[in-house]
Amino acid sequence: MNWYPILLLVFAGVFLLRNQVEQRLKSLGRRESSRQFEELPIAPTSSLDQAMVLSIIASSLSAGVAPQIAIRAGLTYLPTKHARPYFALLDGVKLVAKEDFLLKNLRFLLESVENGNQVAGTMQNKIEVFQAKHKLKILTSIKKAEIWMLAPLGICFLPTFILLTVVPLLASMLGNFFN
Repeated sequence: MNWYPILLLVFAGVFLLRNQVEQRLKSLGRRESSRQFEELPIAPTSSLDQAMVLSIIASSLSAGVAPQIAIRAGLTYLPTKHARPYFALLDGVKLVAKEDFLLKNLRFLLESVENGNQVAGTMQNKIEVFQAKHKLKILTSIKKAEIWMLAPLGICFLPTFILLTVVPLLASMLGNFFN
């Protein structure tokens, strides 16, 4: 079997993806001054993105990656404007903001790293609970939408039903009553 075309494809793939990998590795080890982060508000991040970041962190921790590297790898999933305040938290800046799911769990994770606790299992459980709550919220919204979708049907057919069935029935009953 001739291996030259396979090797050529592998080297072409590595060459084409090289820039993306280099940028991801650079962003993993980036250090920015903490002075910038004090004025930055936390941009609203969707709950699914927060759960995804924590899932990446938990998976990395359970695979044996160092906590700081795992946190930085998870935060690279977010866009830069959303991730900056969380990177600032890693650098030791005190953030004064409304705590969201990700910020609360990052603080928990950093405190447990300082104490030396193993938290991969706890993080995985928190993510599962969060996903179950999110699924319940979505299913509740779907059930509400089903009810509201039936409203036009009721508005259209209920008057017709009353006019074609109830009114003639009442008229015949009243006709028999007065005779």
